[in-house]
Amino acid sequence: MTQSEVAGGTGRRIIHRTDTVVAVILIGGALLLWQTSNNFEEAPALFSQNISADMFPKILLVCIIGLSLILPFEHLFLSGGRERLDGGRKTAVQPRAYMAMALIAVILAAMPFTGTIITMFAISLLVPLLWGERRLLRLLPFAIIFPSAIVVLFGFLLKVHLEPGQYGFGLY
Repeated sequence: MTQSEVAGGTGRRIIHRTDTVVAVILIGGALLLWQTSNNFEEAPALFSQNISADMFPKILLVCIIGLSLILPFEHLFLSGGRERLDGGRKTAVQPRAYMAMALIAVILAAMPFTGTIITMFAISLLVPLLWGERRLLRLLPFAIIFPSAIVVLFGFLLKVHLEPGQYGFGLY
């Protein structure tokens, strides 16, 4: 019996093999991180910000696991299906993707000095420039409005402490 016959004779397999491997790796990593978060120390109530130290990472891990469970079936939801999904994987990763990862790593490494807010503005401005965005009339509003919205949501509304850094600035 062929694979297409197992899938109902449609010629399409229900589960995408490559995506299943990726999903298993992501879920395995998330479960390891879940176990690690069980060992976090209890934060004082003053610093808990309505969520305990081990709860926030677990919320993110549940989202990662949930999306990973959908990943093997992604081709079923795309127009063009498996062919379209696999067609995009034949092209090599462009060098600017690695440069973007390196740039983000450098900016995040500087975060103890620049602070959270300046770091968000820098990433929002510099990464699109690295990707080739040259329309400054579109980029500048994005680089200002998007991080500002995050600061308003988390810093002012949710009262999350945004680290000011050594040379940066904070909200309080």
